[in-house]
Amino acid sequence: MVKINKKGILSGRIEGMVYREYGGVQIIQSRPTGYRDANSKRQQQQRKGMRNILAAYGLMKYLLRENFEEASNPLAVYRRFIHYNLLIEHVELSPEDYNCGLCVPAPYVISSGCLPALDLRVEGHSLAFDIDEKDWQRDDLIRLYQLRSIETPELGQGACRLEAKCEETVYDYTMERHVVSAPLPHGAYAYVHLRHDGHRTLCSPQHFVVI
Repeated sequence: MVKINKKGILSGRIEGMVYREYGGVQIIQSRPTGYRDANSKRQQQQRKGMRNILAAYGLMKYLLRENFEEASNPLAVYRRFIHYNLLIEHVELSPEDYNCGLCVPAPYVISSGCLPALDLRVEGHSLAFDIDEKDWQRDDLIRLYQLRSIETPELGQGACRLEAKCEETVYDYTMERHVVSAPLPHGAYAYVHLRHDGHRTLCSPQHFVVI
């Protein structure tokens, strides 16, 4: 059905033609005859991996607000998190596990910024890195981000759920050059270097290390 407005411009469709207004001008187009779903192998994998990315973001969203320098609001942080982590190897999560609030630890990108990246490594069951004095200033922060397993008896024997948390520390980089965490349970972990610079926060680009 087609309607006509006070300007004499038609809107709607008749058989194979579509009528609409654009910038005050009458536009007439042929109606699309079909829909082609973008369904390449890569796109299928991205869709399968999206559930786990969303599950990880849901657990961590309140901890990541300062972690992407180019993001000025929570929606922008969400978009950057999705953008970076769609590019890495995808981790699948079943719809059932997603609906239960579960998540698989994965090496997701959790920060992006102009400070030099920390060279994180696993030492035993701990996460460690070395401080390069030239990259640090007084009052710089280190945050240890954790997506770690906690036992969840209500889900059955041996079942675990992930919890997200971060611990913040101001290190005296002139005295302590080697930083190592306490022993950590199974999960995903990352140290991030942050610096408050006026009205913005600078940070190092980091991704999770799975232990």
